[in-house]
Amino acid sequence: MFGKKAKNNRFVMKYSQIVGDVKTVMIIVDTETGVNYITSEGESAPITPLLDSEGKPVIEVQQTAQEPVAETQQTEQVQQ
Repeated sequence: MFGKKAKNNRFVMKYSQIVGDVKTVMIIVDTETGVNYITSEGESAPITPLLDSEGKPVIEVQQTAQEPVAETQQTEQVQQ
């Protein structure tokens, strides 16, 4: 998976979560490097590497699915 060209998607959504009533936060994985990124919905939403508790980038060590999971399965509502 890593170092190989993905057929269609270099970036795949690993997880998404609705925070409050309007904001969706997503974790995106680069299928070429394994690096996880965190972002939110919106035109000007930044994308930044997801860091672990030591401040190092979270990198996938296992193969992730090439196709994103259906949104109804990967989205979770969080109450504030």
